[in-house]
Amino acid sequence: MRPPARGLRLTLLSAAAPLLLAGLLPTPDGAFERWCWSGAFTYPVGDPYRFAVGAARGAPPYEVSRGFLEPQGKRHHEGADFSNGRGGDIVRATAHGLVVLAEQRDTAAFGSRIVLAHRLPDGSLAYSVYAHLQPGSIQVRAGDRVWLAQPLARVGHSGNASGDHLHFELRRPQDLEERWENTRAVDPLVFLAAWLPGHRADTSRIGRTLLWAEEAAMIGPRDDGVQTLTRAAWWEMLARAARHPAFELQSRPDSLRLELIDCGVLPMRAEARAEERVRWKEVVRDVRRLKTMGVRLPPPPLSRALQASECERVFGNPRPLERLSTIARATVPVARADACVLLAELATPDSLRGTRAKPSRSSAHAPAHPPAPPPARAPARK
Repeated sequence: MRPPARGLRLTLLSAAAPLLLAGLLPTPDGAFERWCWSGAFTYPVGDPYRFAVGAARGAPPYEVSRGFLEPQGKRHHEGADFSNGRGGDIVRATAHGLVVLAEQRDTAAFGSRIVLAHRLPDGSLAYSVYAHLQPGSIQVRAGDRVWLAQPLARVGHSGNASGDHLHFELRRPQDLEERWENTRAVDPLVFLAAWLPGHRADTSRIGRTLLWAEEAAMIGPRDDGVQTLTRAAWWEMLARAARHPAFELQSRPDSLRLELIDCGVLPMRAEARAEERVRWKEVVRDVRRLKTMGVRLPPPPLSRALQASECERVFGNPRPLERLSTIARATVPVARADACVLLAELATPDSLRGTRAKPSRSSAHAPAHPPAPPPARAPARK
C-alpha cells in the first residue's frame, strides 16, 4: 500500500507573502499553479523499475552499498547509497517535482547536491535528495520544474565520499516551510517499491499514455483504460491537469466539484451527479476551458507522429483539438484511456502541432474504445 497522508494541509495559497518551500525556496503568487503532481516514482539510477539491474546492455547494475538506518544513537544513515563501481552515470529525477536546492560544491559533507519537492496525490509532500554528485554536472536550478526521469546530474564522489556513488534520501515533511533536512527521513527503497507505477508493464501506445497519466496522478496504478469514465473520475483528472490555486484537493467528489467551480475549472452549472458517466460534450466543454487556463502536465509520452497516429485511431483525426465540436456530438461512452489521449494532446506545445492536418476519410470521427491493455506480466519497460 502507498503511504497515507501526513496531515499537510493548505487548501488555497495566500498571495500576502511568499512561502519558503522546504525552508529555502521563495514561492511567489502563482508558483504552485504550474507544479505537477507526482503519482509515481522510479529509481534515480540504473533501471527505472528494477533495482540491481543495469540501465543498458553492458552497464553494471547498482547495488546498495549502505542502507537506511533509523536514528539510533549517533550512527545512523538517513538515506541509501547506490553504487555500481563507477562514476559518471546519469542521475534522474525520481518523479515530477520542483527544484528547491541545487548546489555545485565539493567541500561540504554532501558535496554537490539537489533537493526536489514532490506533491503526492493525497495532499502530502515528499522531498528527494541526490548527493555526492559529480562537480559541474548539475543541469537544473532552484525553482525549475522537472519531470520524472529527467537527467539532473551525474554520479560522483564530491564532498565526504570515499568512492563514486549516489546518496539518495526521501523525506516526508508535515510543514510546508520546515527546512528539508529537518524533516522525517524514510527508507527510500521501501518508499520507491510502494510508488512504482502500476502501468509500467504495458509498452503499447495506449499503455504509455496511461503510464503518463498515472505519473501525473490523473489516474491510479490499477485504473483500467477501457473502463467507462464517471464524472467523479473526470473531475479528479481535471483537478490534476489544470492550472489553479488549490494546493490540496478535496477528497469527496461533491466537494471537489465545488472547488473546481470556485477555481474556474468547471462552469457554475456543471453537472452534479458524480456517479454518472461523463458525456463527450462535457469533456469537450472542460477541455476548452483548460486550453484557456493552461495545464501543468508533463510533455506527452509519445512522439508527435505516434501521438497523431493514436489520436487518429481514437478520434478519427490526428489533431482532435481542432475537431472538438465533432467530438462533442459523439454518443459512445467515454473510456478512461480516451480522456488520457485527449489530455496528452492538450499537453503538446503549440510549436509542435505544425500545420492543420486533413481529416481521414477512412475513420469515423466519434471516439472508439481502445483495446484492452496487455497483461501486467509483460516485461518491464526500460
